[in-house]
Amino acid sequence: MNEQEDNNIEDVQDAIEENEPDNFFIDILTGNKESSSAKKLLVQKVLRQLIESYGFDRNDLEMNYNPRLAGQGRKRIDIAIFHPDAEHNRH
Repeated sequence: MNEQEDNNIEDVQDAIEENEPDNFFIDILTGNKESSSAKKLLVQKVLRQLIESYGFDRNDLEMNYNPRLAGQGRKRIDIAIFHPDAEHNRH
């Protein structure tokens, strides 16, 4: 098999795994079992990279952060990064 065929097989396996009803993962921040989706898995990959490659502390990261922005109400941020030991205020 060549490299292209290997990549195609991996892509097919990934697609099959994503469509399985019992496809779960353990959230890197909470340790909770979560059902998977393409977006959730992408967020997990980014979080893992922030922690392992860039040295961010898990306590300084938050998923699905909902800050209140003046004149705009609440917005949802997939990954929020806070200063070390800072409160995760929502105002």
